[in-house]
Amino acid sequence: MRHALKTEKTYLADGFRLGPSIGAGLAVLGVGGVPLLYGPQGCAVTGSALLARHFRRAMPLHSVAMNEISLIRGDHVALQESLRDIAATHPNAPIGIITSAVSQARGDDPAIISQMAAQTCTNTIVPISVSDFCGTFETGWGDAARCLIESVQPPRRDSRIAAGSIALLTGSHLTAGDIDELRDILFAFGLQGVFVPDITVAMAQKRKGRLADLPCCADVAAIGASMRLAAKALQAQTGANFTAFDSLSGLEAADRFVAWLMRISGRPMPDVLQRQRNTLIGVLDQARKRLCRRRMAIAADPDTLAEQLGWLREVGIDLQIAVCSGVPPDAHECDGIPLRGGDLADLAEAAIGADILAGPAPIRDYAAPFGVPVIDCGIPIVDRIDAAFRVGIGYRGTVNRILELVECLQRHPKKHIKILLYD
Repeated sequence: MRHALKTEKTYLADGFRLGPSIGAGLAVLGVGGVPLLYGPQGCAVTGSALLARHFRRAMPLHSVAMNEISLIRGDHVALQESLRDIAATHPNAPIGIITSAVSQARGDDPAIISQMAAQTCTNTIVPISVSDFCGTFETGWGDAARCLIESVQPPRRDSRIAAGSIALLTGSHLTAGDIDELRDILFAFGLQGVFVPDITVAMAQKRKGRLADLPCCADVAAIGASMRLAAKALQAQTGANFTAFDSLSGLEAADRFVAWLMRISGRPMPDVLQRQRNTLIGVLDQARKRLCRRRMAIAADPDTLAEQLGWLREVGIDLQIAVCSGVPPDAHECDGIPLRGGDLADLAEAAIGADILAGPAPIRDYAAPFGVPVIDCGIPIVDRIDAAFRVGIGYRGTVNRILELVECLQRHPKKHIKILLYD
């Protein structure tokens, strides 16, 4: 990363990073499975509470409830009891056993745990090894998706590829509204999408996931850099064509995605998408007059950051600083934009002169004293009831994002951060 800034701080004063185990648990829910955190009960309770505040509904993360005795003895009695309880209530659902920092520090082998679990219940057992010591919510989501895909049985030689069916491996930065928007776009081309993981399945909790339908798809799209390893795993199993999309927001990114759909479907751009594209071009022309050279500071996970950069550049926003919760992969090139790995305190120090802040809900505490407007992005967003249903991708979603930013700036007088919050 050419413009990455180094920091000597060895702690997080006000971190916005959610643990990988929470992202892995949500991904398991997204395929209709049952996440089981192999660690203390407090980890699952905290993760469930954070997700419930964002999605406005219960997101159950089961826990082995490891205590001091089981930790010292090193047995798996508590895990076996938890598996029996889950198998009794969810007899056909896959169970994702997610290792935690405690189990990894103890040296538990996920392969041995999987073999032991297979002898306890008849459900499909998927061991998912994530570490709370490193990584983010997105890396946990991506690792869980890869493990779930690798658990799918390879297609038989006599199996047929479903006509018009494509697999979309969706990143954790997409909302339920984004998934529905993708379904509408695919329907306009006469295509059917298999979404894995599907956040709408996680929110409904009664719908069956479509993990088993992946081998029937001839084309695969990885939406978000964190999903590339999962897409490569599916490509290795089925031989399906693999295309990566780091972002679907903005005119250029939406054009690239629509061109890909036109190629695989053999159809021209539908009229509904052409009208949405014309609307976006008109909104971009008007928004540049109001937003050009406005300065923004943003805090986000890597995929969320990449999703925001495209359309922000197209409206002329000057990104003053981008604080990332983890080390971004090579796909996230931010040439010309200062990038820093850190927390919200780092954002506050580097946001001097910014006209607007963007990030998850805790960022409002830094913007409130100065009256600086805030654009919500990422997880958690606890002060908006529509956070899980907003549409921010494609032509229509990009229009929504631009209009929201313009209205947000119009509601606030022109102010910017003038002083440091920390010495």
